[in-house]
Amino acid sequence: SPRTASLLVGGATTLTATIGNPAASGTLSSATRNAAVATVASTGPTTAAATGAGAGSAYVVATYVAGTTTVRDSALVSVTAPTPVPA
Repeated sequence: SPRTASLLVGGATTLTATIGNPAASGTLSSATRNAAVATVASTGPTTAAATGAGAGSAYVVATYVAGTTTVRDSALVSVTAPTPVPA
C-alpha cells in the first residue's frame, strides 16, 4: 500500500494493507482518524476504499486479525478541494 494517497473531495482510491501472508479466516477492519476528511470501508481481505470527504489530512488504519495474530498498517490520506472553474 502506498503510505500516502492524495484525493480530491469526492474522489476515491483503494488502499492495500501490507500484512504478509493473509489467512483465509482473517478479517480486515479499517478506520479513519478524521472522518470529516476521509471515510474508509474495508472492501476485501487486505483492501479498503478511502473517499475524500473534506479538505485536509487523515490517517487511515487497517487492522487484520487471524486467530491470535493481529497486524496493523496505516496510510496518510491528503484531500484537496477541486479548483473552481471561473465563470
